[in-house]
Amino acid sequence: MTKVLLTGGSGFIAAHILEQLLEKGHSVVTTVRSEEKAQAIRDAYKAQSDRLEVLIVPDIAKLDAFDEVVKTPGIEVVLHTASPFHFKWSTVPNSPLAPSTGL
Repeated sequence: MTKVLLTGGSGFIAAHILEQLLEKGHSVVTTVRSEEKAQAIRDAYKAQSDRLEVLIVPDIAKLDAFDEVVKTPGIEVVLHTASPFHFKWSTVPNSPLAPSTGL
């Protein structure tokens, strides 16, 4: 089966993608921003732990954020669903469209 890198693993869309990938027998490397989110995914997929790796990428807006992650051996497909969106924005016109400028 295919080894997939799925970014933003704790997000709404990625959660559904992750479930489908694992159900179909694929191996998944997924990224999240914190150990707390990583543990929640590990706990939810204990039965598939041999095909699931969860890596921490705390700041996806950094230019080199995914440099080490993409070096994971065997990755054949990348599904990039991570988003820098957050709910702490201060200006409506700028923040949801360009999150790095809104804090």
